[in-house]
Amino acid sequence: MAPVWLITAASSGFGKGIALEALARGFKVIATARNSSKLEDLKSKGAITADLDVTHDLDKLNSIVADLHGKVGRFDVFINAAGYILEGAIEEARYVSSPPVHSHVIILIHFNSARKKPTTASTPTSSAS
Repeated sequence: MAPVWLITAASSGFGKGIALEALARGFKVIATARNSSKLEDLKSKGAITADLDVTHDLDKLNSIVADLHGKVGRFDVFINAAGYILEGAIEEARYVSSPPVHSHVIILIHFNSARKKPTTASTPTSSAS
């Protein structure tokens, strides 16, 4: 069974290049972009395409990713080629929780949901010497 690749920002740059290579190798590709009409060439090569903007609110992200997960049953590889720029002097920059971070969490929740869960929990032990 071919691995399923979920690739964000597949309309150009690294995302598109990775999607084209994965398709050429016979992998199942889910290509996403803010505007999926820019993914027609990937769709014609066999990719499943979808609108997905990593800055969507959490409910919309979860809905889109859950729908995609439902179509293919699993994600084997997640490539996040989407990004944004934090511009400014380092002294003026500050950490702010951002929607792109939330998108990773939503996607990884679905990524891991198809994995077999261990039947027993293991707890790391420490040894005192």
